[in-house]
Amino acid sequence: MKPVQYHWDEMKIGPGAPPIKTKRGWLNIYHGVFPTMDGSVYRLGVCLHDLKNPAKIIGVYDGW
Repeated sequence: MKPVQYHWDEMKIGPGAPPIKTKRGWLNIYHGVFPTMDGSVYRLGVCLHDLKNPAKIIGVYDGW
């Protein structure tokens, strides 16, 4: 995973809780940082990784 420009995790991303195994894949809760003129804002997001190949990302929720 990499930060995405103009996204809520634009500045950097990092780990959150350990991944949770579900029927559809590994649910990953992570944190992202967005720069503002008043300082950095940290938010949590979620994404789903493939069960057999966690390097493959199935989907990332766009919201925070």
